[in-house]
Amino acid sequence: FGSNNPAHIYMFNAKLGFIDAGSLRRTSDGGNTWTPIIGAGNFLDMFFIDSLKGWKCNQDMKKTTDGGLNWTTQTLPSGGNILVASMLKLAMLNKDTLWGVGGQVFYGAGQFRGMVYRTTNGGTNWMYQIPDTTIHIGTYTYIKSRGKTNLWAYTTIPTGVHTTTGGDTTWYMGIRQLSNNIPKDFILKQNYPNPFNPRTVIPYSLKSSAHVKLIAYDILGKEVQVMVDNYQQAGEYEVDFMGKFSSSGVYFYRMSVDDKVVDTKRMILIK
Repeated sequence: FGSNNPAHIYMFNAKLGFIDAGSLRRTSDGGNTWTPIIGAGNFLDMFFIDSLKGWKCNQDMKKTTDGGLNWTTQTLPSGGNILVASMLKLAMLNKDTLWGVGGQVFYGAGQFRGMVYRTTNGGTNWMYQIPDTTIHIGTYTYIKSRGKTNLWAYTTIPTGVHTTTGGDTTWYMGIRQLSNNIPKDFILKQNYPNPFNPRTVIPYSLKSSAHVKLIAYDILGKEVQVMVDNYQQAGEYEVDFMGKFSSSGVYFYRMSVDDKVVDTKRMILIK
């Protein structure tokens, strides 16, 4: 490979394997020959469940169903207060359930929290949770699983968290576009459930493309969570409000479109 020494190596069995050597390269004869996979990108971590189906991550997330000859990109949660949507390491439980780490959520006021991802349908849908409470880990860079409920997530420092129950029961998905049908107006809808603990969903509609801000405040008017702050196309949307690190009480959420306030509504967090 010239100067492209392998940065990462993954062997599924004695014959099938991959290396990251400037680009993704595949062997089916135990390393005697290596074939470049054009357009597949590199990898930081990789797992195969059989000789055909596998996943790899290199900040993005991709899946193959033909032994690594072709790779399709899977969508990670994004938007809302997700600052970085990134996959750095994987832990595979079975053909449907995978875990991963690498993303980062921003809560405001200098608070960054690392994300733990999970899929239960082979990556068609990825969800996330924010596992730590007081240690405030900004990004997890390693994850390891042993069985269905025993997991470790760590940073490079080394500092991390461990669960024997499979983590939290509450999972988030970020901003979801439900439909690209064009509504008649800009509408902020009531959150559900309400009251809630710790997660609630806020729906809203956009009649045209615009820069949208959706921000939650406490009863004193202090900004608690920026859920949306970006340019979006017309359509129907939902976004999560994460109440895990907030106190019980009344909160308000306000939607602005191109810096013009559309509406403000109230929600109640009960712990």
